[in-house]
Amino acid sequence: MFPLSYTLDHCGPLTSTVLDAALVMQVIAGHDPLDPGSADVAVADFVAGIGQDLSGLKIAYPRHFFADAEGVSAEVVASLDAAAQKIAGLGAAVGEVTLPDFEIFNACGRVIIAAEAYAIHEQDLKDRPLDYGRYTYQRMVAGATLSAADLVQAFRLRRELALTVNTRILKTYDAIVTATGLSPAPRFSEFPTDAPVKLMVQTIPFNVTGNPALALPTGFSTSGLPLGMQVVGRAFDEPTVFRIGAAYEAAAGWIHERPDLEVAIAM
Repeated sequence: MFPLSYTLDHCGPLTSTVLDAALVMQVIAGHDPLDPGSADVAVADFVAGIGQDLSGLKIAYPRHFFADAEGVSAEVVASLDAAAQKIAGLGAAVGEVTLPDFEIFNACGRVIIAAEAYAIHEQDLKDRPLDYGRYTYQRMVAGATLSAADLVQAFRLRRELALTVNTRILKTYDAIVTATGLSPAPRFSEFPTDAPVKLMVQTIPFNVTGNPALALPTGFSTSGLPLGMQVVGRAFDEPTVFRIGAAYEAAAGWIHERPDLEVAIAM
């Protein structure tokens, strides 16, 4: 993994199924004494809950987080509502909750990422700027404009947001289900040449708070490209995240379908 942000980097496997993700995690998880950011905690049994229903679990559903966001696709909202209903049908108690506005998480995370990415890559950005792609260079070099005060305030806000998620929401609920992004997956040809001011993904909040998150598909848009959600758990409670993800995956059946590759690469 190439470092971007020491504070916010969230590493994990990319697999075809939830079970595969749990099996890979079982191999790669564990304390690394050479990494000051590695937690010295026992490795859980990540596959223990896979195959169980969701009876007894309470799931938080912050619908406003994505449904009220500017530019959100109606297809995204519909797919998330259907996923929440499916999860409830598997035995979980799903309740709507309110989180701080997404843009607060986003502003906090973007300051930290920009500052740390620039600090990590500063010398190469100065000496070998053309070794970076245009989009990546634009995202990283913005960190040069930030002040120490900006970073201090972002870290203070990060602590407040983490406390809100972990003490106000996840003390009552076992997990959070929300969107991964505000739009369907884009075609390759739709990726911009320059870094956009606004990104349509919504994964940064749980990089900020440090909670484990699992992204998985919730269907396909009319364009034939994927829609998705994320399941967010308590710190070091990946087994519950995998349990929820695997139960939904098996019930929804999207695992048996694939996006239209020709649509994805169409110019």
